[in-house]
Amino acid sequence: MSILLIILKITGILLLVIFVLAALILFHPVFYRVRGEVQEEISAEGHFWWLFHLIRIGFQKEGGNMRIRIRIFGIPKEFGTQRPNVQEEESAFEEEAYCSESEPETAEKPDAKEPDLTVSGEPEYEFQERKPASKRKHKKKREAKDGFKSKFAQIKTELTDSGNHQAISHLWREFCYLISHLKPKRIEAEIVFSTGDPSMTGTVTGALSLFPVIYRYDAHIYPDFASEKFYIKGSLLAKGHVTMFRFFVSMIRLICDRNIKRLLYKFRK
Repeated sequence: MSILLIILKITGILLLVIFVLAALILFHPVFYRVRGEVQEEISAEGHFWWLFHLIRIGFQKEGGNMRIRIRIFGIPKEFGTQRPNVQEEESAFEEEAYCSESEPETAEKPDAKEPDLTVSGEPEYEFQERKPASKRKHKKKREAKDGFKSKFAQIKTELTDSGNHQAISHLWREFCYLISHLKPKRIEAEIVFSTGDPSMTGTVTGALSLFPVIYRYDAHIYPDFASEKFYIKGSLLAKGHVTMFRFFVSMIRLICDRNIKRLLYKFRK
């Protein structure tokens, strides 16, 4: 009897742990904060965190440099790409050119032998080997491109088919549902722009004023009618959060829809 009670206790504890984890995954929100700035170059940074910062992802972009930092339960991992500086490349090229010009030309040694290019047949053999390889490579690229075009044409045909109208409408409703919950809860923006043409700048300003983001959030957009060139400068800050429960509900609704199943079956053929 005591063994049965111990088994029931362990089973209850395991079920409770699974229930708590499922509740955290579904209902604990994922927070995000994104900041961007456009001056001479585009710079941006963002942070996404979940479960009280136990899982955190951040990125930072400045010019051509991109850094991504992931931290899971306090263990960090960093990835990054760095574009070489153009000025450093030019200075290195000038230094190499200067060194090559400043080196004195040495006289040819009497024992040095000129390479015989006509006797050996290796260059011709290598050329004959590389040419078919390049042809095969171009053929694979062409086949992949043709396959992508045919797949895109199939998707376009299915999307424009009147029989799939209900499925497309359902997909669009679910997309709008997710966007309505993914949208930032707070936006701060201050942007100055010019299209180079005063009439076009006024048209763009009037079109932007129709979007609710302009008057619902702390967003300020200033058109520059005096500038004769196109430019955009400013800064943007967006904060928000979303729960995985929204994605779970949307996925269940899509899976249970017969029209969506029929559309997916056509793509699998």
